Amino acid sequence: MVGDGTIETDPEPGEQLPEKVHDYRILGRLGRGGFADVYLACQTGSFRLVALKVLREHGDDRVREQVLSRFHTEESIARAIDHPAIVQIRASSPAGVTPAFIAMEYVEGLPFCEHFRRHPEAAELADVARVAHQVAAAMAAAHRLGIVHRDLKPDNVLVTRGSPAEGGGRPKILDFGIAKAPLALFAGAHERAITRYVTELGTVMGSPPYMAPEQNGAAHAVTGKADVFALGVMLLLVACRAEEGDLLGPRHLLLQPEHVTEVLGHRPDLPAPWVALLTELLAFDPARRPEMSEVARRLQRLAQRHEPFAAAVEGWLSRGEVPSRRQLRPLLRWAETAGELTADEQRFLRRATAAHLSRPRWPIPAAAAGLAALGVGVLAARQPVAVTAPPAPESEASVAAVAAAAPEVVGSTAPPTPSVSPVECVEEPAPAAAVAAAAALRELDECRRALRLARGERDAASAELEASRAAVAELEVNAAAAELRLTGFERDLALARESAAEQGKQAFACRQELESRTRELDETTERWRVCARGTRGGATPASVSQPPSTELPTELREPAAAPPDVAPTPSES
Repeated sequence: MVGDGTIETDPEPGEQLPEKVHDYRILGRLGRGGFADVYLACQTGSFRLVALKVLREHGDDRVREQVLSRFHTEESIARAIDHPAIVQIRASSPAGVTPAFIAMEYVEGLPFCEHFRRHPEAAELADVARVAHQVAAAMAAAHRLGIVHRDLKPDNVLVTRGSPAEGGGRPKILDFGIAKAPLALFAGAHERAITRYVTELGTVMGSPPYMAPEQNGAAHAVTGKADVFALGVMLLLVACRAEEGDLLGPRHLLLQPEHVTEVLGHRPDLPAPWVALLTELLAFDPARRPEMSEVARRLQRLAQRHEPFAAAVEGWLSRGEVPSRRQLRPLLRWAETAGELTADEQRFLRRATAAHLSRPRWPIPAAAAGLAALGVGVLAARQPVAVTAPPAPESEASVAAVAAAAPEVVGSTAPPTPSVSPVECVEEPAPAAAVAAAAALRELDECRRALRLARGERDAASAELEASRAAVAELEVNAAAAELRLTGFERDLALARESAAEQGKQAFACRQELESRTRELDETTERWRVCARGTRGGATPASVSQPPSTELPTELREPAAAPPDVAPTPSES
């Protein structure tokens, strides 16, 4: 499972995340689907982080069985494809265990389009083609097994963080929950008794605008060409720097041909090979779209900046052509300093080199004849020859007889006597090859001793590496936990700030209301005092004008002055 780094510790008010699911410690929530929750978890006794997909309980037994079948089919599909660009399954719940779960690899990353949007330096067309080639290669492997994703979209194709040299920038395809797969993958090893779940006629599966036209009401009959269409939409968005809203009109849920033409017009400088590829991928007739394997080959060609190397790889993949020795040498020299190579390009280099190494420079019969002659010459030079000298003639007659008999001897079946003088067999000195062999043996012993020392150093380094990995894993777990706490603190701080701001607004409103009431009270008090002075003096001052109909409130009227010796009654006071 690949996450974008967003971890929820308490996504909904009042909801508490589980502390453990079976033997997995829950660190936070990564996402939530229609039938399952995905948590960031760590298995007890291990420091490796996993994305734990936990199936929620459902009241309807029939729906629960179908969802459980799909749930375990997702695991079967991922294991069946077994491709580096497919999210790997670490473990799964045994049959009958509730809640059912799948533990997947956890790698931080971003959705396909979001990755190139946030990293403009990686949005070059060659880099886009390199990432898309890996997606196409993985889906081609799935199509060969009869598996169709049916929901290929940027959120389900995430790109890991980091540069390619650091192992980043690699796509990971996830969520095969609604994939079309052979029935053998349904109700597999977990529970054979589950009813085989087949997509019903008229069912729509997919996500606009990445759905192919044939998916509308016919999800049961789609082929791998639907995934080809979805990949074409993703590439169209990235290559033309467009948004999903640019692809859908106000009255259309599915992509229309005029939308494709309009989006392609946003980038008139798009190279012709890209325009041709996107046009074929987004053809509304599935028969006009290429197979996913062909898409992978063409993307590999677009991803390679070295044109001769790309042409050689394409020729080998499509026609089985191997370049000559003279053509292969510069390609090998370039590949030594090149960056990341795809799996097909690495296979091409191995096969082409092996083909030339297994092919001799001379024809085999001529080479065999030359080696045979060379071997005869060597043996003749190394072995002494026993030569018998003819007897010395005693007289001239005998010499003439020998001379006369020479033709008969030559023509006879007996071997002719070599006309060489006798040589004495002497012991030859040790050849130079023996000296070289002895020196080679000594060097071999030295190499063996050095190898033993190197192995010891390697074992020590391996032990240190394992200890370092354990320490790094522990640090990663602690960092994840600290990140969760920090996320909680930041959320609490944001809530506290919002609460303080709201309380400040209320205090300000209360202060304004208090000031207003205070002013009204002051004005009322002043009017009461003026009226009181006027009543005591028997006349109203000329400066104070009282409207005829205006009277002070009863509670503000001053009671009449009582005589000094008469105490006021309670009602008067």
